[in-house]
Amino acid sequence: MKWFTLFCAFILPGCSSLPVAIQNAPVPDIQYAETIDRIDTYKNYRVRWGGTIIQVDNEENLSRLQILHYPLDRFGRPQTDKETAGRFILETPEFYDPAVYRKNTQITAAGTLKGSDTLKIGNKSLNVPVVEIQTVHRWPERTQRDCRTDFGAGFGYGPYPWGFYPYGYYRYHPRFFYPWY
Repeated sequence: MKWFTLFCAFILPGCSSLPVAIQNAPVPDIQYAETIDRIDTYKNYRVRWGGTIIQVDNEENLSRLQILHYPLDRFGRPQTDKETAGRFILETPEFYDPAVYRKNTQITAAGTLKGSDTLKIGNKSLNVPVVEIQTVHRWPERTQRDCRTDFGAGFGYGPYPWGFYPYGYYRYHPRFFYPWY
């Protein structure tokens, strides 16, 4: 039993790397599409929305992040392969560095719906929701791994009797760089 407790003490904290407000949707879970037409109805409700950063504006005592909204998956990460519903603004008194919070960075924010603001995009004016931030999580960029396996030319090819190089997850396979291998 001691070993099990020790094992759990080291393993379970790895499951809690996200803030609780990002992991769990608030109750009631107000969706972005519900608030577009009736922003004032949902004023002061807690929301958890996410998307990609379009622009970061820092004023004297306020940072405003303009976000392109995407629906969230079960972990709270924006699903950028789904259709976007529009834009919203995140506000915070903290400083958000535009070098860290770059354009197209995926974020999820939990906060309170503060009201609405008008954005001028080209010649069009849009009425967008404004969320006062309590918690923000910046998602790491997803990288694509090259995971091909080389099966060689058949039995007995090369120094291996199975005809393939045993480490199939190298990005640059030695066989392509050393044809005599």
